[in-house]
Amino acid sequence: MTTCFVRNSIGRVFFGALFAASLAPAARAQWIATSLHPREARWSQARGGSGLQQAGIASVGPLDRAALWTGTPGSFIDLHPEGSIRSAAWGVGDGQQVGTVRIGNADRAALWTGSAASWVDLNPAGASSSIARAASAGRQAGRVSLGSSLRAALWSGAPESWVNLHPPGTVASEVFGMDRDHQVGYVFGGGVRASLWTGTAASWIDLQPAGISESFALGVADGQQVGYTSVLGVSRAALWSGSAASYVDLHPGWAAQSQARSVTAGTQVGWIDVGEGPLAALWAGSAQSALFLHEFLPAHFLTSTAESIWAEGDRTFVAGYGRNGLTAREEALLWVIPAPASALPLALLAAIPRRRHAPSPSGAFLNTPCCTG
Repeated sequence: MTTCFVRNSIGRVFFGALFAASLAPAARAQWIATSLHPREARWSQARGGSGLQQAGIASVGPLDRAALWTGTPGSFIDLHPEGSIRSAAWGVGDGQQVGTVRIGNADRAALWTGSAASWVDLNPAGASSSIARAASAGRQAGRVSLGSSLRAALWSGAPESWVNLHPPGTVASEVFGMDRDHQVGYVFGGGVRASLWTGTAASWIDLQPAGISESFALGVADGQQVGYTSVLGVSRAALWSGSAASYVDLHPGWAAQSQARSVTAGTQVGWIDVGEGPLAALWAGSAQSALFLHEFLPAHFLTSTAESIWAEGDRTFVAGYGRNGLTAREEALLWVIPAPASALPLALLAAIPRRRHAPSPSGAFLNTPCCTG
């Protein structure tokens, strides 16, 4: 059975009926969240998405297993290769899933195309371990371990294809996200510095904002990069547009901590902690635009995080996971928004409550199962 949850606003007051009638259709649409949690799993997480696919982890039996879904818990595909002791899928792009497979005591960057049998070991010769975190346009990105040093890495489907993105003179580096032309992550050297590449070590751009000693870039799309800065141990969601000078602090003044994890078409997603744990959130380019996707989950979900946002046709998808208080486990989650990416900021600003547990202007919201299958 697939359980979906709809939050539908009824009788909202948008400065009068005339303004309400003028809203874009996407802003008046239903917003649906679905648990992807497989029945046989102890816990699960969705960590990435692309097209109609979602990738992550499902803990089944004694092992954590790389997982693939296509929108429902029943669509779960176990990507775990035979003979490995742990696997995880950290990203998906254009029909490829990437992550790690543990062989012996070492994690090895992994590539799949929809089945456990399709697994490709991306670990380069001479590397003690590796991780693939993102995929796009037939390429994969992450990091390799050479001795005691971490090196940002880019592959094109085979271990021998790997490209070392590590900038000279720095200590460590890693890629966390990518699109067709760009890779983002961090470089360690003079602090941990959010970083942007375009396929070579020489292309490295330092995104570290002035006055900040630690930052990470986690996602990239459509000319924007997202991640977070760390100030006195507090994470603050961050947005860039290709340079350190373009930095925008997305952290709301009323929040304890926040991180932006993914971006598409000017909309950013991640989480905001208001003192009770992380809650899935999104932004439209500013701290003032911060909104909660968590509001579309049943009340028994105590925490949540949005890990990936992408568009497919006239719908926008968000993948993540949340803590189910009734079952005391994490569950993979998928939010589906019936709006194209270009219309998403307007739809979000019109349709999502700004604070956790905030009532609608009319005090009427529905949060009920919507579908089975």
